[in-house]
Amino acid sequence: MTESWALPIVRALFGGRLGARVPEASQRQSYCRLAVPPLIARRFQVAIKIKKKVEKAEEELEVVSEDLAEPDKFVTTSLNVSSWVKRNQKQLALGVGAVLVLTIGISIYMSHLKTQKVEASSALTSALDASMTPTRSEVEERRILLQLQYPDIDPNLANYRNMFKDDEARNQAVLAASLGALDKFGDSEITGEAHLLAAAAAQRLGDIELAETHADQALEKLDESVDIFALQTKAVALMDNGSYDEAVSAYRQILNSSPRFYGPFALMQIAGIHEKAGQLDAAAAAYAELVAKFPEDPTSADAERSLGFLVEDPDKLIAAVPND
Repeated sequence: MTESWALPIVRALFGGRLGARVPEASQRQSYCRLAVPPLIARRFQVAIKIKKKVEKAEEELEVVSEDLAEPDKFVTTSLNVSSWVKRNQKQLALGVGAVLVLTIGISIYMSHLKTQKVEASSALTSALDASMTPTRSEVEERRILLQLQYPDIDPNLANYRNMFKDDEARNQAVLAASLGALDKFGDSEITGEAHLLAAAAAQRLGDIELAETHADQALEKLDESVDIFALQTKAVALMDNGSYDEAVSAYRQILNSSPRFYGPFALMQIAGIHEKAGQLDAAAAAYAELVAKFPEDPTSADAERSLGFLVEDPDKLIAAVPND
C-alpha cells in the first residue's frame, strides 16, 4: 500500500525519471544517498513527509468520525434537563413566584425609603425655616437700619410676611419642628441635624437638660464636620447650667478637633468661662495660650489686652506656654 500510494507523488516530484518501482523502506536511505542525485533525494524526503502528514490527518479524521458516531452529549443533557423541568413544574413555579414576590417587595421598599427620605428632609426644612424666620423686634431693627443707611428707600421693604412675636416663640417653633421630625423619622439621615436644632432651641429656651441630651445625640449621629456645632451647643448649655468644668472640656474638644479654624474661638470661650467661674489664673492661662499659639488671629489682641488686666507680667506667662 505504501509503494502504490507514494509512487504517483514520487513520479510527480521526479518528473518520471525514476523507474516504476520505489525502493523498499529499508533501502530508501542508502538509495537516496548513493544512487540518487542530491536534488532527487531531497524531493523524495519531502514526499515522505507529505505522506506522514496525510496519514496523521486520516487518523484524526477516524477519531472525529468515532466521536460523531456517539450520541450527542449536549442533546442528551438537554433532554435530561427538559425531563427534570417537566417533573418539577410545581416546585419551579413556586420558586419563580417567590423570586417575583421578593423582587417586587424590594422595589416597593426602595420606593418607600426614597419617599421617606424626601418627607424627612421636608420635616427638617420646616425646622430650619422656623430658625431663620425673624421676630418682630428684628424686623423693626432692620427697618430702622434701612432708613438710616438709605433715607429714600421704602421702609416697608423690611417687612416680612411671616415673623414670630419674639425669640422665645421662634425657639419653641424650632424645637417643636425638630422633635416632630425625630418622632416620625428617627432612623433617617436627618437625625443628627434634627438633634442639633433641638439642642440649640432647648438651650435658648433655658431647658439645659434637654439641650445636653440632644447635643449628645447629635454628636453620635453627625460626622466630624458638623460635630463642632453640636459641641458648641453642648458647651453653652453646660455653661448656662453652671457645669463650668464640663463646658471647658467641650471647648477643648473643639480646639483639639480643629485648632486652625476654631482654636482662637475655643480658647476665648474657655477664658471667658474661667472668668465667670472666678478662676482668674486659669482664665489668664487660656488668654496666654491664645496669644502664643495664634498671634496673627484678630482675637489675639483682645486676649492680650484681657491678659494685661489679670496678671502683672503677661509676656512671662505667654512665653511659658508650651509649643505643641
